[in-house]
Amino acid sequence: MQELKMMAVKYNVAVLVTNQLTTKVGPGNDSHLVPALGDSFGHYSNQRLMLGYLQHGCYAAVLFKSVRKPQSSVKFQILKSGIRDCSTSVK
Repeated sequence: MQELKMMAVKYNVAVLVTNQLTTKVGPGNDSHLVPALGDSFGHYSNQRLMLGYLQHGCYAAVLFKSVRKPQSSVKFQILKSGIRDCSTSVK
């Protein structure tokens, strides 16, 4: 991870690293979502962005962790013409 950060600085590029969620099954078949690469992996990043599907073709992007910006979120849709805001009627 440190090498990726060094390359990003050296070449002035953004690096995107993903950590999908998986289901962990515990005693009594109790299950919950956990990061696939473990909890400690999330501490390596400077920014943490969670993407998810809402409904009616809209997605949400939530900035959970950033050294420069406050927590925020945005709704968007992916169209043939590109990424656009969701209509105000979608909640």
